[in-house]
Amino acid sequence: MHSVPSQEHKTIKYLWIIIFLAVLIWSGINPRDPLTWMLEVAPAIIGGILLAATWNSFRLTPLLYFFVLVHCIILMVGGHYTYAEVPLFDGLFGSERNNYDKLGHFAQGLRTSVAGKGNTHPQTGGEWRLLARLHRRVDLSGVQRIL
Repeated sequence: MHSVPSQEHKTIKYLWIIIFLAVLIWSGINPRDPLTWMLEVAPAIIGGILLAATWNSFRLTPLLYFFVLVHCIILMVGGHYTYAEVPLFDGLFGSERNNYDKLGHFAQGLRTSVAGKGNTHPQTGGEWRLLARLHRRVDLSGVQRIL
């Protein structure tokens, strides 16, 4: 049984789409390396399409949609500049390297952790929770890259 989306959910959906498309368009304008842009942005585009296609049948919580959007933005910014050349991240925390990739790994782990906490709409079945727990276990290995 599907619930009728509230006005709040519709607003979140359209705001998410507007922000996603605005950042996607910006990131595609004169990227440093077009091939890198395409490879980095492709997962965000695929994810956006999947979220749109499953909006009525597999709804997530607004919190999880927010974290997915943040992760997509990180991918798009990384694709525009390349991860090694994102401004403001050069020499951050006294490092000689650009730490933007660490932000990306952190966002991926945070998104997965939120998904693993069962932040799906009540109409979603338990198979999602099992998949999220398995995915979270794999993401734990990414903690090494952050440290």
